[in-house]
Amino acid sequence: SHSIHFSCQPLVAEEKAKVSLRTCTRKLNWKREAGDLCECSVNAGVTDLKQYCTMFRLMSKKTSARRRS
Repeated sequence: SHSIHFSCQPLVAEEKAKVSLRTCTRKLNWKREAGDLCECSVNAGVTDLKQYCTMFRLMSKKTSARRRS
């Protein structure tokens, strides 16, 4: 498995983090990356994003399941 490394800054302002996450998810092939970025951000101290991580993980699973059929 390949790991994706993000540069996580612990002192990122919460609102800026949310905006950045939205911007990044639009640009990336975000199904897996958004979940990884979200987890990374939470681990860096942006705990308010934790609720979004679950959503990204679920969306990623749905997309993967759809791709198999």
